[in-house]
Amino acid sequence: MIDLSTGDDLWVPWPAIGIAMAFGLEMAPRLARGWLNTQLMRCLVVALGLLAINALTWSGYLWALWPIGGVTFVVLLGALSRRRPSATEAR
Repeated sequence: MIDLSTGDDLWVPWPAIGIAMAFGLEMAPRLARGWLNTQLMRCLVVALGLLAINALTWSGYLWALWPIGGVTFVVLLGALSRRRPSATEAR
């Protein structure tokens, strides 16, 4: 409705994506359960936000996969560095 009153350009999705991402990042610790820890939940929120931005700016290329891959790589590296060694590895 707001977009109709302000002209042809659709601007409402942009703040909506930002608000949704901020809300998701804030709610991540509350939604994390079991193997789906807080970092993984935040990674998922960022990935969904980037995919939404990619969808709104679609030009035929799924560019969001590159930053999503980078964020996922960093989260996985952090998870591996926090992993405790097992009893056989400690010897």
